[in-house]
Amino acid sequence: MPETISTYHLDDPFHAHPMDREHFYKEQVEAFKKDGKPTRAVGIFDVLLITEKKEFILQKRSHAKSHNPYLIDKTVGGHIQYGDTVFYTAMIECVQELKIPAVVLRDEEDFKRTMTVLEHSLESVAILELVDHSIYEIDNFIDKEKITIAKNISMFLGVYSGAIKPVDREVSGILYYEWDVLKDEMKNMPQLFTPDLHFMMSKYEGNIKRVLSYLD
Repeated sequence: MPETISTYHLDDPFHAHPMDREHFYKEQVEAFKKDGKPTRAVGIFDVLLITEKKEFILQKRSHAKSHNPYLIDKTVGGHIQYGDTVFYTAMIECVQELKIPAVVLRDEEDFKRTMTVLEHSLESVAILELVDHSIYEIDNFIDKEKITIAKNISMFLGVYSGAIKPVDREVSGILYYEWDVLKDEMKNMPQLFTPDLHFMMSKYEGNIKRVLSYLD
């Protein structure tokens, strides 16, 4: 079915424009092959969850995916439908793709306070904090070709320690990594991980360490 997603001018991450998903990627692949750079950005939400044992919850993408098949990726992420907010999208997608409810928060203070209030409920609900909302250019493997796509990323970090039930055919499996092990494997075997995850682990290392410190 046609899917209308949020797209953005490269210099304006706050005003969305509707566009058919297939049309967007066809346009951007053609633009990249012609001039080597994107011409507009797509709205994306990304969620990286950490357990109370300081394990990163990652997914291995399905072989059926046209974008980054087989590779190890963030916990959950995807496109923002035109007309939806990033907060609504993160909440709904956690339920639909992972079968977990999520409390979605806008800033660090609310996140810290909610972590304290719900510290005994982290096996039944995820707590998410929005840590960034900006446009970045990131490589993607699309039908086995490396294409640079501009993404207007809403990045969420969170904590969750309960069970996950990924949707069939959306995910090949769920993996749990300790911080040091994950960094070592991403350094020594970078080809196993998505460009998105490489970007996140570098760009948001300070934010990640902050969340890990709350779990001490």
